[in-house]
Amino acid sequence: MSVIVAGGLSGFSLRGTLGPPEEAAEKLFRLSIAPEGSGRTITLRSAVEDTNRQVYQLEYDVDRGERGPPMRAIAVIAAGSPAGTKLITMVVTAPKRTWTSDATLAAKFEHIASSFHTTII
Repeated sequence: MSVIVAGGLSGFSLRGTLGPPEEAAEKLFRLSIAPEGSGRTITLRSAVEDTNRQVYQLEYDVDRGERGPPMRAIAVIAAGSPAGTKLITMVVTAPKRTWTSDATLAAKFEHIASSFHTTII
């Protein structure tokens, strides 16, 4: 699991900056997770907006080619300030075989992701 807070933004909002969840996923994959030439390919499993938590939640698989085993991840993305100066991401990731072979552990990963929220001050 990792949590990253990126600051120094101006006017960031989920829908306004990234678009709807599916479009946001494609942008993040193209720019950060699997840019051209990285050797990684992404399969989006789901992309939803959780209006209660004010986040986008993305679930996806990452094929890393020869660099390692396939991974599965759930990313939660939120705006971290009312002025739109921060982007917060939380990602739970593990080998894909772990998600499919250990239902208890997979449920824990999903619980971590679904319980993550931010408080904008």
